[in-house]
Amino acid sequence: MRVAEERVGFKEEELDMKSSHSHGFSLIGLMIVVLIIGILAAIAIPDYIAMVNRAKEGSVKANCHSTQLVVEDFAVRNDDVYPTLEQLNDVSQWTGGVLPNNPFTKAPMTIGPLGYSQGNIGYQLVAGVYTIEAYGETATSGPAGDGVVLTLSNY
Repeated sequence: MRVAEERVGFKEEELDMKSSHSHGFSLIGLMIVVLIIGILAAIAIPDYIAMVNRAKEGSVKANCHSTQLVVEDFAVRNDDVYPTLEQLNDVSQWTGGVLPNNPFTKAPMTIGPLGYSQGNIGYQLVAGVYTIEAYGETATSGPAGDGVVLTLSNY
């Protein structure tokens, strides 16, 4: 037994003492991991929020296209006469009898006169020419910075 102790270079008691301190993680190691996770979160969370907002604006654009389909369908059924704002808001004109949801508020979207309203649709009919606008998250959304993310017209 003495020969084995001399060859290894330490005694059995030293082995037990060293192994009892090697369990678990050090405080410095845990702090470094938390720091790295915090840095990754600081980078990822703003990108995630921007992606969610882009998806919501995409949904508003889809609602705008749906509105155009309802307007054109109305005109086909009414000898090329486009609907007024009141007729367009009549849910019987819409497939399933319901308006699509506003992606920002989760409530049914509203179709009103042209002018910014978060996640809603603006509609104007002048002398047989309609304009439909989809509005983004803020009044500065869209390429022109006026809140409009999509404009459709029959002109």
